[in-house]
Amino acid sequence: MFSRLEATEGEASPRLPAESGASRSDSGFGEFHGNLRSACPLGRPQDARTYLAPQPMPRTCKPCRPDAGDDLARDAECVTALPSAYRPGAPGKVVRYAIGSCSLGRVLVAVTDRGVCAVLLGDDTEALVGELEGRFAGAVLVMSDALGTELRHVVDFVDDPRQQFQLPLDVRGTAFQQRVWTALRDVPVGETTSYSDLAAAVGRPTAVRAVATACASNPLAVVVPCHRVRRKDGSLAGYRWGLHRKRSLLEREKDD
Repeated sequence: MFSRLEATEGEASPRLPAESGASRSDSGFGEFHGNLRSACPLGRPQDARTYLAPQPMPRTCKPCRPDAGDDLARDAECVTALPSAYRPGAPGKVVRYAIGSCSLGRVLVAVTDRGVCAVLLGDDTEALVGELEGRFAGAVLVMSDALGTELRHVVDFVDDPRQQFQLPLDVRGTAFQQRVWTALRDVPVGETTSYSDLAAAVGRPTAVRAVATACASNPLAVVVPCHRVRRKDGSLAGYRWGLHRKRSLLEREKDD
């Protein structure tokens, strides 16, 4: 069962480091953070788009090993895993969140001590909190009034996705999900891709349905731009946070 706490007055904001070291989850889930410089043995700077597959030893980055193959068996194994930090009942794990208004309705921003772990859109505050609870079952959820800076940055980014997202990220998922989310962040503002093209981009051209599922599981609305995916015929597909928001985002980015 999840726990939810109300923030105390004057609560300190969780530490969001400007540079986070790369790490992996012991449970078999990959993670990516705001700056993954340490993921590359040659010291190449990496950003939150870097993909880290879960594996027993540190992995060199793609620029260092462009011919590195994909371990599909590991991908399949990861699908059934749960991150140990967020297993139901896991003690002492804290996710702080704040809710505000943006041009697309209500927005919830959640952070761990490593960075932003969720950006959720909706119309109803309780529904947003319920979605967060579903994503982080077993964690202690703390509504915090000390996340004003993070909330304002996300609201500004929703209004203008062309600006660079400056906050560190703490996003966890299966190896396959990580590849899909990384590929999504490579789709330029004002452009779109299809599910089949996205599947080809991650090296799994026949996994179109799995790509669509990974898009639907995206925890970072707009930051990981799953709204930039259309059907092969160019029509709009579904969007977890409402098709009208997807349409609005695409029209906004096209006009910009």
